[in-house]
Amino acid sequence: MNATEILALWTANPAFHLATLDRGEPRVRGTAQPVEEVSLKKEIVNAPGREFLRPWVASQGLDLLKVFRVADGQARVWTMASNFAPQEPVALAGVGQGN
Repeated sequence: MNATEILALWTANPAFHLATLDRGEPRVRGTAQPVEEVSLKKEIVNAPGREFLRPWVASQGLDLLKVFRVADGQARVWTMASNFAPQEPVALAGVGQGN
């Protein structure tokens, strides 16, 4: 599956669940909303540590960079010890609302 196919699938079904393999890490779920703000894309490309993006953007333009904002975000902290314990998700206030 290539990047265009993945983007088409994500656009068709923007719900997601993000987790890491580390213990005790937050798990986040929500709705991915595409962001086309040129100023934000420039900020991302020019941020320290993202120098590797600059040649790609220089040769292909900012449209190469796909940015998503999380709307209706919820988080939980998952561990093996609390795997089956009841948990209430924590709303990620302000996420995906231009904040």
